[in-house]
Amino acid sequence: MSKIKDLMIDTLASIDSDRKHAEDLLKDAAVELGKSVDKYRDIGPVAAKFLEALQRSNEQRVKLIGILAKKIDEDEFGDVSGEEATELYEEFEEEDSKDGS
Repeated sequence: MSKIKDLMIDTLASIDSDRKHAEDLLKDAAVELGKSVDKYRDIGPVAAKFLEALQRSNEQRVKLIGILAKKIDEDEFGDVSGEEATELYEEFEEEDSKDGS
């Protein structure tokens, strides 16, 4: 179970890191867009990509929480057997691969 818990923690940390980078880049793009309307043509599509990255990270978090909610009892990670932990990890991987993330 510790391996699954570590994978979940690493996954959430990675998602949070991606969000932070996308947010920083989006803020920089917003500053540039504020300087001139002409920059919308060049920077607008890039800013849209940053927003898409943020949306994907939100979806990943929601899916991970949904998967966990199905498997977790009242304690922090419930009494999940090795087989259940493997199934949980495989289910997460399937959900992630469906999105092409």
